[in-house]
Amino acid sequence: MTYPYGPLPTDTFVAQLRVLLLSEHPPVDPARPANGLAVRHTRIAEALADRGAEVTYAHPDEEGGSDSGASGRDFTVHPVSSPAALALRIRRRRPDVTILGYWELAHWIPGGLDGPLVLDYIAPRMLERMFEDRSQLSDDARRLIALLSRCREVWIGNDRQADLMLPWLMLAGHDCRFRVPTRVVPIAGPVRPASETDRSSADDAPRTVFAGGHDWPWRVSARWLEPMTEPPPGWSLVEAGGADMTGFDAYLERLSHCDVLLELCDENTERRYSQSFRMSDALCLGVPVIANRFLPMASAIEAHGAGWLIDEPAELAPLLRRLADRPDELARAAVNARTLAGERLDAGFHYGALHEHLAGLAGAAPANRPQPLELAGPEATSAGWRRALRTYLGQWVHHRIRVPFHRWLRRRGADRPQPSEANGRTWIVTSRSDLFPTDHGAAVKIERTAWGLSFHVDRVVLLTDRRDRYWVYERGERTEHRFPAWPRLAGWPRPVNLLRLMGRGLPYSNAFLYLPLVDRGLHARLLWLLKRFPVETVQAEFPAYAHPAVWAGRLFGTRSLMVEHNVEFQRIADQVPELGARGARLLRRTEIDLANACDHVITVSDRDRDDLVAAGVREARVVTIPHGVDLQRFERAEPVDLRRAFDLPADNAVLVYHGIYSYPPNLEAVEELSSHLLPRLAERGLRASVIAFGPEPPAQGLPGVTFAGAVDDLAGHLMGADLAVIPLRAGGGTRMKILDDFAARVPVVTTSKGMEGLPVNDGEQLRVVDDPDAMADVVQDLLGDPDAREALAERAARWVSDLDWRAIAGRYVARVRAMD
Repeated sequence: MTYPYGPLPTDTFVAQLRVLLLSEHPPVDPARPANGLAVRHTRIAEALADRGAEVTYAHPDEEGGSDSGASGRDFTVHPVSSPAALALRIRRRRPDVTILGYWELAHWIPGGLDGPLVLDYIAPRMLERMFEDRSQLSDDARRLIALLSRCREVWIGNDRQADLMLPWLMLAGHDCRFRVPTRVVPIAGPVRPASETDRSSADDAPRTVFAGGHDWPWRVSARWLEPMTEPPPGWSLVEAGGADMTGFDAYLERLSHCDVLLELCDENTERRYSQSFRMSDALCLGVPVIANRFLPMASAIEAHGAGWLIDEPAELAPLLRRLADRPDELARAAVNARTLAGERLDAGFHYGALHEHLAGLAGAAPANRPQPLELAGPEATSAGWRRALRTYLGQWVHHRIRVPFHRWLRRRGADRPQPSEANGRTWIVTSRSDLFPTDHGAAVKIERTAWGLSFHVDRVVLLTDRRDRYWVYERGERTEHRFPAWPRLAGWPRPVNLLRLMGRGLPYSNAFLYLPLVDRGLHARLLWLLKRFPVETVQAEFPAYAHPAVWAGRLFGTRSLMVEHNVEFQRIADQVPELGARGARLLRRTEIDLANACDHVITVSDRDRDDLVAAGVREARVVTIPHGVDLQRFERAEPVDLRRAFDLPADNAVLVYHGIYSYPPNLEAVEELSSHLLPRLAERGLRASVIAFGPEPPAQGLPGVTFAGAVDDLAGHLMGADLAVIPLRAGGGTRMKILDDFAARVPVVTTSKGMEGLPVNDGEQLRVVDDPDAMADVVQDLLGDPDAREALAERAARWVSDLDWRAIAGRYVARVRAMD
């Protein structure tokens, strides 16, 4: 099969092609009903394997079963329990090409693939979304553009879809001037010989119409099938999904003995671009089709005489009556249907030809990754003279003030202490100021990272936007120091800087995270420290704090490292309704530009890494290093009797949750515990209480919940609980609270969102339940089974034993020094 948009440039073809195909569903089981995509992907896998490719068919599966070549398949079936498990599989198998069979599984595909990524995108999902929930269109569009920027090629179902995909590929940054990276791969099937599907053409033989199937918001066929409620004389209706079609093979067998397939529905934009799996099956079986004229296959059906086209429901009954009297016309259409399928829908040809094409794609020279277009915002329409004035003033300030000032700073810093064996090596960690007391997740991560780093370098200096002091860690011991007068006075006051950020469109609730963008006082204090310590690396916690790190690196040659707690521009856009378009563009641009300016970027989960890479951060800069946990603190802790400490009845089960409650997802989770879980348990005769640890509790309490505030001995308090229940429904990053619960050996019940970013499995280290009623069932079962709780907690403790903060910090240092 030729490439429809010009030849694909290749350097060489790989010897034996290794393909990984990620599909939404397992391969087809002939005895069970089958999803259309599963049928397509099974046939693609079979065709590639038949041509000699080594094919791994992966699909999400909660159990994460082992590899299988069952049912005589020539390809490996690999259920995967999580994106982390798939990433491990890819690292082991190192596929030459990865095929993503369902676009909404994009977050399962890790960044940094060795070979090209191909997207199988035969359903116009953006058009479907308009019929479902238009409020999701913006988010879906952003995700699709990010995915397309990662793809080398997109497979589509017909020529019309090529035109539909072109604007999306341009937005994703592909150069479509001379070649559009799409390939038409039709929905195909095996074309059966006439002897296997021959139907009698005798005048007295009963005629059957095959119709039905699932209606979607974009596929409404009810009024077209009304004439079949009482079929015309000589005809009977066979409905898809009937009692005699319990499996895929049974469906094909029943369809093969029908005389006509109905592919009819109301017209809309989605249907004008969409392909029909059932129509392809029918034509490959030699079953002619009665279809709408607006469907993509309509012209081919008409040209080949493989069926009949109608425009209104009223045309169906007269057409069937005519065909009942003309069996020869039905017979000719059946022959023509098989001819059309042989020319355009033969899976052996179309899917088999993919082997040579994919081999060439894998052997082609690596291309630069497209960068999604930055669309102009409202400010782009401001008057030309204003833009010109801003440009002129900016250039004047840069060349007349900033450049001479930086030259002077370089001269002043030429004699700064250099990191060496004799002088030692210092890391500076720049961060927000709300670290002490260390009573929320971000503070714990930052403080413990600095503590852990101090065992791998000579000293760590913790520099925050506090103007009066800084902290030094040496071998785990922290001391507090004060700045002299002049570094304290540098920069505008904090309230002025917050107002400046809000003037740029940032919401007040998160503006403090971006102070370094406007506060040059932090740069001045960093400069003071650089003159006194042999600084090797400046590590930034949160994107904006990379600004002084990059500044120091360019002026004085230090290494810069950005640590991402979340993908911040996504988190704020999701959680802050008042964030406007201007602020959203500033956050995104700041995060991506600073990440690309740093020497290294660390994310806490593969999903965050992939999102950053999809947004435009260079892959080589980004590595995932997870959160850690202070295992020594938990080993030293003694369990607290929570019932006595909080005056709870002795027979009450104690559930715990910890976090900061000014963070909306945490408060919403505790509200769900109060309003849903506790009442469900009470209905079943099980008394339970929730103790919520952490700062900034709500002004009004919640029934059944005790807000205990921040506690000094969190480890001991967690150890005193029966269960940790974490029904998170929103938020980003990795759930540090779960690592604490694991280390405390308290069993965990959470949601899919709650364990996001952690490569753990339901039933092994924790229980994952999204439905609130099902969560109540799981909690009840665990509370009634101490042995099951203990086994779950023991497996979780073993899993977390490798995540001590000292070991995590060592990976930071190894990353920086290995890449120097």
